[in-house]
Amino acid sequence: GEVALEVRNLSNEPNFRHVSFVLRKGEVLGLYGLIGAGRSALLSSIFGANPIDEGEIFVNGKTCVINSPNCAMQMGIGLVPEERKIQGLATPLTIRHNINISSYPDISRFGFIKISEERKRSEKYVHELNIRTPSIEKTVNQLSGGNQQKVSIAKWLSKKVDILLLDEPTTGVDIGAKIEIYRLIESLTKQGKAVIVCSSYLPEVIGLADRILVLAEGEVMGIVARQEANEELLVSLASKVRV
Repeated sequence: GEVALEVRNLSNEPNFRHVSFVLRKGEVLGLYGLIGAGRSALLSSIFGANPIDEGEIFVNGKTCVINSPNCAMQMGIGLVPEERKIQGLATPLTIRHNINISSYPDISRFGFIKISEERKRSEKYVHELNIRTPSIEKTVNQLSGGNQQKVSIAKWLSKKVDILLLDEPTTGVDIGAKIEIYRLIESLTKQGKAVIVCSSYLPEVIGLADRILVLAEGEVMGIVARQEANEELLVSLASKVRV
């Protein structure tokens, strides 16, 4: 596919430095590294939540200044953070509110929310993502970890982002929800979405990603194609041992 996102020489000291890669439409790019490698900080900087010391970001071939999450959303980028209860969701609010929270300007007119559209969108994604709930009026803090994560993803599908950044997407979810999230990622790429999956679980990275970018102490150690990837190679790169 065409290049959806390109990062050139991106740095955010001391978290990471001189990171460059391309992400294509319909592709899953894996992001792997040990604790402290700078993975989450990199995603946060692309999303505008962390400052950028130097470097450039291109979306659909056009250079962008992304200095806030709002800027990232306007460019069609969404982030599902690792700490979903703190950073990704408003847990005391309902499923209906959380699914629409990033896209209220899209369903509002003169400052008034179109309630019918809000409900329609909520019910659509509850059905499509198989979010197990008796009602869209149930608060998110009453849901299981897997269903909370699906609400967090639904928030960005409702916003219709084209680039989705997933930081540890299956942490704290049961095996059934993991499989559903894997299938969802696959369906997004078939729609032409571009996805980055950051995970510390190697079988997950190898199974999902078309290519895997390995970080070690904030530096890119290599980008490995799926057919060449194995645990020994990726661990050695993440340990800063070039092979």
